[in-house]
Amino acid sequence: GIIAEAAFRESLRGLLEKELGFKVEKWRTHDEAGTVYGYPSEVYIDVTVSNGKLILIEVSSHVKASDILQFIRKAKLYEEKTGGDQTS
Repeated sequence: GIIAEAAFRESLRGLLEKELGFKVEKWRTHDEAGTVYGYPSEVYIDVTVSNGKLILIEVSSHVKASDILQFIRKAKLYEEKTGGDQTS
């Protein structure tokens, strides 16, 4: 369940860092407007920069169609909060 999901996430994060050289950082913000979930909440997403390009990452062992829409809303919130080109 939850422990297996967390272990999977950390393993994939380690793979991205060790094998591909990505420095993955967790970005966190408070979504006052409820952009992501429809109500104010804390939002987390993994961020890396590779060859000068910002990459947002959502690591999961399984994905539903609704997860993709949620990821798009997270990307929109990230862009609104940071201007789209910062990692913190």
